[in-house]
Amino acid sequence: MGAGDLPSKPLRLVPVDEGNRADCIALRVTVEQLPLIASNAKSLRQAAVNPTLVPRVLLEGPQVVGFAMYQRRQDGSAYIWRVMVGAAHQGRGLGRRAMELLLEELCDAGIRTVFISHRPQNRVAAHLFEALGFAEQDFEPDGEVVRRLQLPDKAER
Repeated sequence: MGAGDLPSKPLRLVPVDEGNRADCIALRVTVEQLPLIASNAKSLRQAAVNPTLVPRVLLEGPQVVGFAMYQRRQDGSAYIWRVMVGAAHQGRGLGRRAMELLLEELCDAGIRTVFISHRPQNRVAAHLFEALGFAEQDFEPDGEVVRRLQLPDKAER
């Protein structure tokens, strides 16, 4: 990523609320990515009935450009269910930055073990997760690749 590709405004992850929910639901991925990721509307419906799910929007300045959702598990780990950047905002490193912000939030919350999964054919996701240190761990029954990352203690950062 070159300097011209850097986000022009500060990026941050914030809770989904009534002020950003419609923009979150309106985000779309490319046609090629549709079979690889659930819609944000579906994810928000899941979060509405499962209090362990934590939905976040990625803001670039005031604009919603992405979405993430993770689950805090009883064993103290977290499972990242969703990470997406809207099609109009892809190709600028926002997915990587969203993951970095998400991992920082999890680390700050005391989470040390993080899991994420993706479809095997999603090579972009596989490359990103590998670059962030996620190692292949297992496979879901539906064939998704499960990856695991051990986060440092806050004192180690």
